[in-house]
Amino acid sequence: MSEHNSGSHDESRGRPGIPTSQELLERLQRRVEITRKARHETARRVEVRGKRWDTALVLMALTTSVIAIVSLIESSIYAGKGDLISAVLGIVVLAVSLLVTNANYAAKSTELFRHYQSLQKVSTRIEQNLTNDRVGHISFYLIDEINREYLHELSTAFNHSTADLYLSLTVKDRERMGVSRRKYWWIIGLSEGISSIPQLLSIVSIIGMTPFAFWMLYG
Repeated sequence: MSEHNSGSHDESRGRPGIPTSQELLERLQRRVEITRKARHETARRVEVRGKRWDTALVLMALTTSVIAIVSLIESSIYAGKGDLISAVLGIVVLAVSLLVTNANYAAKSTELFRHYQSLQKVSTRIEQNLTNDRVGHISFYLIDEINREYLHELSTAFNHSTADLYLSLTVKDRERMGVSRRKYWWIIGLSEGISSIPQLLSIVSIIGMTPFAFWMLYG
């Protein structure tokens, strides 16, 4: 069944100074596309952060166990402070695991990808109406219906971050929104820095096991 209303051409063409129904639908399409891409970036970011934190937790827990066990065998490896180091690391691992569990990255990522797919359907619906041969008969009622569908989807998932929005924008979009290069790279850098925290902890955990590795190799 066609989604086009058989409204008059006057409604679609509009009046001088008033956007036509086609122009309004094209504006809605731009908003949906930007949101869709931003939510995809959010889903990707959340998924990556979740995997990085999982890896960091495994390495931190492993390091804590290694230091605790080695300190019982040869306390001099960690200058006699192995017990203290493993106790501190144990507290850190517990705190981080609670935060990561509460963040629920895996579930959020899955939900965001579902949300992205729903916005893709809205975008496809708009595209189909814009490319239809009877584009002159697009009704304002149809635009309102699609807009309400779009707003409903927005309410079903948490919002994207500014960095996710910037990553989804083209150069022209950034220029139109007045986003300077300096601001763009500052926001992106800050987001990437936060995402790199678990990687830094993973590196520190590996370094923490090097005294044990040297002891195993050279005695």
